[in-house]
Amino acid sequence: MVTYNLARTLGSIAALSMLGIFACSGAQQESGDVDTVSEAVTSTIQGESQTWTTSSGDSISASSSNARLQANASGDSFSFTTNVSSGTYTVVVRYAKRNIYGNYAVQVNGKQIGTLSGYTSGTSDTWNTATLGTITVSGATTFKFVSTGKDSAATDFDIKIDYIQLTS
Repeated sequence: MVTYNLARTLGSIAALSMLGIFACSGAQQESGDVDTVSEAVTSTIQGESQTWTTSSGDSISASSSNARLQANASGDSFSFTTNVSSGTYTVVVRYAKRNIYGNYAVQVNGKQIGTLSGYTSGTSDTWNTATLGTITVSGATTFKFVSTGKDSAATDFDIKIDYIQLTS
């Protein structure tokens, strides 16, 4: 969160203006004004750029723009750890849906924050975003995707991850 002190800034502008260093017209401090402004900060973690750990018999197929988590069964898992600045974040995941993809629970540092449903009847990837929840983290943070099964019409347990977005 970035915080600005509006009253102090306007006072500084007025003082500098009187010295001829800075010109500003109409800058006044009024009593009762709000003197803080918050600004959201977003970090994007690219799936294809991570060093993934997989459960036995599974694999990752990374392209230049996403990572395909190739699972064999329900319960299979994929994880990576990355450093995250201290804070509270809303987690958004961009992932693909297709007739061959399964369902996943998403965990951060061992706590489930949401689920992804990877099945759709189409035979091409359809990209979706899911807002999963809010987390408070600091430093080394582990993101884990655990296969929870698949739709009865799905032909596999895989899923593609494009990115994870953290917004404070």
